[in-house]
Amino acid sequence: MPTVKEGDIKDKKLIEMDRPEPHTVYKAEVEGFGKVFYKEAFAGNGPEDQYELLGNEVESYRMTVGKSVGPEFLAIIVDDKKKPVGFLAKLIKGASEPGRGDLDKCVEKLEAFHEAGLLYGNDLKRDQFVKDKDGDIWLIDYEYAQASNDKAQMKREVAKLRKVF
Repeated sequence: MPTVKEGDIKDKKLIEMDRPEPHTVYKAEVEGFGKVFYKEAFAGNGPEDQYELLGNEVESYRMTVGKSVGPEFLAIIVDDKKKPVGFLAKLIKGASEPGRGDLDKCVEKLEAFHEAGLLYGNDLKRDQFVKDKDGDIWLIDYEYAQASNDKAQMKREVAKLRKVF
């Protein structure tokens, strides 16, 4: 996977999100990639190791390459010691939260994620999907995903998704 030095990220702007938890999600400019989505690990006060979650999310992106599940993964961000501290993905233009009428498209994306051998592993909510300006749906936030081929658990995830819509 390609890497980008943390210092090469320019014009970093926090993306406003309607979420209670802290986040480090930005729009940024990176030479060779243009305008991108940049997600950064952070050393929070919570019980979770953000760097471990970052590694998990990057691995999940790797497993979904070419499956059109989420935004295109572009590169890993490394600090001056070459430690991974974030990643770049293609910026979703015109991003908005999907509506009730988008449930079937969201289920299709979740099922494609499952076909890649992954369980989402987190409580699925509508805001874990993004609708672009063309009406396409993308699944995001893979940090809690787990490699699995447990068909029963996959069916439960789809059923939970249907309930939250």
